[in-house]
Amino acid sequence: MPLIQMDKQEFPEWAEVEFYQIERLKSDNPVYRKKTTPKEVMFVIEGESRFEFKDNKVSAKAGEHFKIITNKYKIIPVSLPVTIVIIGGKWSSETGTRGVFELNRSISPKNSGDPVDYSRNTKFDNHFHDCDEYWIIVEGRGKAVSEGTVYQLAPGACIATKRGDHHDIPRVEEPLNGVWFETTLYGKKREGHLYHKV
Repeated sequence: MPLIQMDKQEFPEWAEVEFYQIERLKSDNPVYRKKTTPKEVMFVIEGESRFEFKDNKVSAKAGEHFKIITNKYKIIPVSLPVTIVIIGGKWSSETGTRGVFELNRSISPKNSGDPVDYSRNTKFDNHFHDCDEYWIIVEGRGKAVSEGTVYQLAPGACIATKRGDHHDIPRVEEPLNGVWFETTLYGKKREGHLYHKV
């Protein structure tokens, strides 16, 4: 089942992502963290923070992301509130794309991807990848379709879709804000949204 809830974190056997966390910082006190998986990536959704590693410092603001390079690090909020998403797992170094997304209803909904038989109120496309993809919802509500099944999106939910399987976000009820993350590329190792249509 591709829908994962933040409080359970039961990923399917094929998943290269092993955990995710949404953290909201409301004070300027530093937060000390340790990596819990071989690879971790940090996404800043809101605000701005400084991240201090053993021999390195990184500043990041909303919309930016970076790899966590040491086992221990410190998060120092710069502009409050700060919302971050941490994703950890065991993917290879050759991965697909990743980033922060916002999706809202459209006055002229459209699917530019492979054909579907359901209605939509978004400009999103039914597509697949040469990698697994994970959508982590930070804010908002809507509906996703993965492998032909409809799932309700809400804060804290993660949709995990295996490579080669179609997925889509056809409906938004409240503006969605979240992260997309693609893991190891396989086969032709093509990046981006792929379609069967000619």
